[in-house]
Amino acid sequence: MTKEKRQGDELSAIGKQTMAHAYSAMDYYFDNLKKTVASAPSGGTEFGEKVKACAEQNISAAQEFVRELSYANDIQDMLRIQMEFIARNANFHLVL
Repeated sequence: MTKEKRQGDELSAIGKQTMAHAYSAMDYYFDNLKKTVASAPSGGTEFGEKVKACAEQNISAAQEFVRELSYANDIQDMLRIQMEFIARNANFHLVL
């Protein structure tokens, strides 16, 4: 194995480890955000509970969007993922 090949493999391993740490940090952030919203008082009203449920769903959708976006290979993938996200959320809010 050449020196360049070994260095490339090491950089690849470091890159994978860095991405794993980034995903872990992202999940930690979104999980804490969900817990914060869940613990917020709703005022005991149906409307308040509905707002909290929508906020929790929006946070989950944003988390999924960020994860999908991180796997985009090029600008066309990014645009496709963004358009799918917008379409899903537009339909969700129309249902409410």
